[in-house]
Amino acid sequence: MTQPAISVEGLTKNYPLQTNQPQACLSHLLKSLFNKATLNSDHPAGYFRALDDIAFEVPVGSTMGVIGLNGSGKSTLLQILAGTLKPSCGKVSTHGKISAILELGSGFNPHFTGNENILLNSSIQGFSKSELEGVREKIIAYADIGNFIDQPVRTYSSGMLVRLAFAVCIHANPDILIIDEALAVGDAKFQSKCFQSILKLQSDGKTILFVSHNINSVAQICNSAILLHHGRIRAEGEPGAVINDYSKVLTGNSLPQKKSIYPVVKQSSVSKQQSIRQKIISEEEEFDLQSENEYSYGGEKGVIKGFQILDEEGKEALSLISGKFYRIQYTVHAIHSLVSPIYTFKFRNAKRQEIYGTNTFFAKIPTEDLEPGEKVRVQFKLEVNLIPGVYFISVGCTRFDHGQLEVIHRRYDIKEVRVHSSDGAFGIANCHADIQWERIAPQ
Repeated sequence: MTQPAISVEGLTKNYPLQTNQPQACLSHLLKSLFNKATLNSDHPAGYFRALDDIAFEVPVGSTMGVIGLNGSGKSTLLQILAGTLKPSCGKVSTHGKISAILELGSGFNPHFTGNENILLNSSIQGFSKSELEGVREKIIAYADIGNFIDQPVRTYSSGMLVRLAFAVCIHANPDILIIDEALAVGDAKFQSKCFQSILKLQSDGKTILFVSHNINSVAQICNSAILLHHGRIRAEGEPGAVINDYSKVLTGNSLPQKKSIYPVVKQSSVSKQQSIRQKIISEEEEFDLQSENEYSYGGEKGVIKGFQILDEEGKEALSLISGKFYRIQYTVHAIHSLVSPIYTFKFRNAKRQEIYGTNTFFAKIPTEDLEPGEKVRVQFKLEVNLIPGVYFISVGCTRFDHGQLEVIHRRYDIKEVRVHSSDGAFGIANCHADIQWERIAPQ
């Protein structure tokens, strides 16, 4: 079997914490030098554990996304993989030439010009003198920063810096490319160029590790993904499933132990809310497990049921016709009091990229508070201007609690639908253009 491009086993990284007692800190550091067990213990005193027993593999030629909140350990992981940081313990194996875009400006001498940094980095990458000049011209053309190429890098904007860094990495012809949020600061034109370069690397069988907060980018280009949370891998696998878990982390919800539409509530005593909840769940006429792909969480304070897609005649639609109007509706049952609830829905494609979504908050549509036992039917009427293909619909009910978004109930990918069309359009959206032409007589 072919060995993986990247293999990580038991990777842990500890950082010493600052203290107001320098003598105590120095004493602990000296002890740790003679006792590695201090660093490798479960709770090393005086240290912050940025990575905690990480293990994964990236096959040759695949693209893995790394997502997580700020401070989850993403940058630390990539620095270790790139060789710019040593782990506290664990094993990291890479096979092939690595090129990395980490923190902006890393690897560049700020006092050197862009031109001088290109030559320095190219020589470090192993290019011979005869190769340097040709590579330099290609990098300059790709970066496209004009006369700034002869100015010190410290004078560059973040956009110019990432242009030069990406250009150097791409032309190093790496076997493994590591990208840490670098594309987020580039303009739209340069981002498009970068993505085309990434697609070219993928077609050439290169391995890519891609860190981004842009989940659409992760869904678009990655074969797999991992979710880092508090230094641990909390989810790993197909990007869409990992992105679903990330949505829970973003709203402060704990990650699921198993898929469940209605999470279990401990029955320590029978309360009014528990009675309401059991009554709602027992209403079988509205129980609607629509899709085996559904991913749901929340459900303790309110429950979404009765999901339907209706055509213009009010009939349930099993498939959708591009350009036609449909009503997407569901019912929210309140278990607890819900103040100013927000009702949402969105379309995602087969890769779980968000295609379109809206909610009552963004649309500035006021909603009424709900008391325990009350319910409301929510309806979104829209023209489905989508290109033919398979899509997933997600719905949800949330609210703001002291400025923090609270999920009442979310049902991701509650319904899989197929959109049909007869006009042969292509792309993402179907704008149903009216095409006309006329012959012009010669003057």
